[in-house]
Amino acid sequence: AEFHLCPTQFGIPNSRPRYYFLARRSAASGIWVDARDALQSGASCETSVPDVEPIEPVQLGTVLQSTEDLAEECNDIGSLAVDSIALKRWAEFGNRYDLCCPEDQVSACLSKGYGTFPRGTGPLLVTQGGAGPQRKQMKDPFRVWSPGTEARYLSPIESSRLMGFASFRWPSELTLQQRLALLGNSLNVRVVARLLSFLLRSDGLSAGQKCK
Repeated sequence: AEFHLCPTQFGIPNSRPRYYFLARRSAASGIWVDARDALQSGASCETSVPDVEPIEPVQLGTVLQSTEDLAEECNDIGSLAVDSIALKRWAEFGNRYDLCCPEDQVSACLSKGYGTFPRGTGPLLVTQGGAGPQRKQMKDPFRVWSPGTEARYLSPIESSRLMGFASFRWPSELTLQQRLALLGNSLNVRVVARLLSFLLRSDGLSAGQKCK
């Protein structure tokens, strides 16, 4: 089965559209076969998971850390502040950023370069000043930078929450950029969980059965 899905469909305030292909191994032949026969629709690429209703995304603030927890993490990884000179320089060339506020319900896709370059790599959380025009529609999540606006990157913990990961501890030897790069190269866990649930149902398995 083929899917084209985005985390925003599952209540997650992050735009990360991805293509997914599901297959299952036949118990009789041991050959991997397409799981499309379990779909009610004959479409070649589904835009939703069967029996899963779309959910309105929650606010970005739900993944943000408290001031105390953020300060503790920054003691380990360093500053998350975005260079204001770099923001101004790129804005002068007409570039826009994904400047986010806690009440926003959408944010740009995280990429491997997040934390090293402010434009086109992921969301920037506004920490001071105006953020330009109010966020537009879900299809256009960008704001225009205005003088006096300061921003920071999401922390690795906040980014992992946005990607659907449960709480865990990073190896101490990993730098800020390495942690964010790993997240930028990953898939959203909650989206994959929905797909695995569908795949197990379509194969006559329950989530508690062992898969060989």
